[in-house]
Amino acid sequence: MQLSNCLIFKGLLFLVCISGCIKKNNLKLDDKYQQKEARLFDVPLPLNYITLDNRYGQDSYGFKTTVKDSELVDFYKEEMVNAGWKIISSFSDIETNLLFEKPHKFILISIRPNIVRNNTEVHIFVAIKKEDS
Repeated sequence: MQLSNCLIFKGLLFLVCISGCIKKNNLKLDDKYQQKEARLFDVPLPLNYITLDNRYGQDSYGFKTTVKDSELVDFYKEEMVNAGWKIISSFSDIETNLLFEKPHKFILISIRPNIVRNNTEVHIFVAIKKEDS
């Protein structure tokens, strides 16, 4: 009887330890997303989008949406200026790239249609300007 109680206790202790580790790992992931969102606080996002995985690193954010790529280009050209951004450059080929600037950072927005999946992928890259020494 004591052996089975001991095994149950060890099993419960193991589960508590594992759940604590899982929560710690989730907090680390949540912190990373919160840091990303903090860098994008002044970048407008369209409604009805789905966040993509972190393909390009900490200084990027990706999502997909059913909004057409041409509508997203118009959205960002208008809404970024409304949010105080200055458009520096734009160019189009398979995808459209829009480069914006504020005194403290640059934002590159890449908009690519996915005809096969009938959606549009948007990737936003953030570059914080270094202060002059």
